[in-house]
Amino acid sequence: MGWSIGVGGAPQEKELDVFFKTVGKALWFAQEYEHKCLYVAQIAKLENKIKNNPSITDFISLLENTQEEKRLHQAIVLLGKEISEDEISLLLKAKDARNFIAHEVAQIGRLYGIRKGNLRQILTEKTDALRAHLKVLVAGDNLVSSWVYFLEESKAGYVPEIAKSYERQITNWIFS
Repeated sequence: MGWSIGVGGAPQEKELDVFFKTVGKALWFAQEYEHKCLYVAQIAKLENKIKNNPSITDFISLLENTQEEKRLHQAIVLLGKEISEDEISLLLKAKDARNFIAHEVAQIGRLYGIRKGNLRQILTEKTDALRAHLKVLVAGDNLVSSWVYFLEESKAGYVPEIAKSYERQITNWIFS
């Protein structure tokens, strides 16, 4: 059968509903990470261009063109000129975790062919993988969030309380 669900529709298993709800929250979080990285990279790119060519015409042109750079890896490479090797490594691992969440974790196969016993095993394996990838993603997001906080609040060196419990809060919310 070519369709993703069978003639009788999708299985009405509670575990499946819980899994897809969890994956949806994780996907939202993964997209937020990418958005923040691109935001910080755009700020860095703008700052660099302004320092090297402060012409207002060039600045306006740059503002119009910064939306074109939408690749997360390119954003991290751009940031790599300003951050430590450990931070680059964390951001690249977080990028890979984000990609797993965005492209792989929900791939459990066609729903019509999954037996109930197999479903539990598949969901357990996918949930365990999601937890592992989420831990890495949260660490990367916490770092980038601190940069966004600095850019928006201009408080260098200050770490808000949320940074200390961020992993626990995100994990509890996604898996609730």
